[in-house]
Amino acid sequence: MNLDKLFNDSYERVSNMGENNNLFFDCFYEKFIGSSTEIADKFKNTDMKKQKLMLRSSILYIMQLFSTHELHEYMEEIAIKHNKKHLNIQPELYDVWIECLIETVRELDPYFNEHIELAWRMFFSPGITYMKFKYDK
Repeated sequence: MNLDKLFNDSYERVSNMGENNNLFFDCFYEKFIGSSTEIADKFKNTDMKKQKLMLRSSILYIMQLFSTHELHEYMEEIAIKHNKKHLNIQPELYDVWIECLIETVRELDPYFNEHIELAWRMFFSPGITYMKFKYDK
């Protein structure tokens, strides 16, 4: 099972849906922000257009981290921005984040199955682990 190919093919399918290729990101953020009042509060004054572009960019860096096991300085910047001293994104919120992401893929990818789910989880695992690790740093 080639996790890179499963993820890349699935991401290609879901990230090119809807007007301006935003359906996946719209659905994900609707699900994520709607998952709790705490998360909704974190996004209260967020420019969502900019946020969706940031997520697109982040996925590319997470893809690089998964494939090469090398951290790009962008990941360090994002981790610091989200840590306890700044945006204070608690580690457990990343678990909600990945569950909302997987649920969005499940709904939108017509080929979704357990192998694709595993590919998405494995793909994001190093990045999520890093974000959690940097929370108190």
